[in-house]
Amino acid sequence: MPPIFLCHIVLPWMRAQRGGAIINVASDAAKAATPGETVIGAGMAAIVMFTRALAIEAKRDGVRVNVLTPSLIVGTPTGDAVLQVGSARNYSRRPPAWRILAS
Repeated sequence: MPPIFLCHIVLPWMRAQRGGAIINVASDAAKAATPGETVIGAGMAAIVMFTRALAIEAKRDGVRVNVLTPSLIVGTPTGDAVLQVGSARNYSRRPPAWRILAS
C-alpha cells in the first residue's frame, strides 16, 4: 500500500493522541537519475518530498515523520550503474556512518 494512503489512515489517530512517528521508506533512486529507472526514481522522489511536507504539517501535532533512503547496494541495477560511471568511487569503502550522513 502506498505511503500516502497509510499516512492518511494513521495520521488522524496520531494527531488525536498528540504524538506518534511515521517512517516511510524510499530508495537512493530518489537522489540520482539512473538510466532505465525513470519511473522508480520519480516515485521515490515523490515519497521523499511527500514525507518532508507531511513532517512540516504534522509537527505541530507532535507527530514525527521521517523517510529512510537505504544506500547503494552493489549487485542492483542502480548500485551497479552508479559505480560504473564512477560517481560513487570508493563509496563502499567508507564507514557506514559516513554513508548515512552523506545520504
